[in-house]
Amino acid sequence: MQSFKSVFDIEHTKHGADCNTAASVTMNKADSERIRELCALIDKEQDRRRFLALVKELNDILSAKDARLQGSNRAGEES
Repeated sequence: MQSFKSVFDIEHTKHGADCNTAASVTMNKADSERIRELCALIDKEQDRRRFLALVKELNDILSAKDARLQGSNRAGEES
């Protein structure tokens, strides 16, 4: 089984130039760092409740990013 870091790295890099969390307008540096931190914590967490809380926080950050990307895609289509 792949670690969460590996899965995150695969998902993160599969979009190539379209996804650069370090310099992305749609995701600030704090979000990017928190995602990496959450992935590391999730990878090692043994307590089910804490694990689920960490996954929920990660999902919330990624959902917000997705919503911002969807909004920027719509704005780009209108231009």
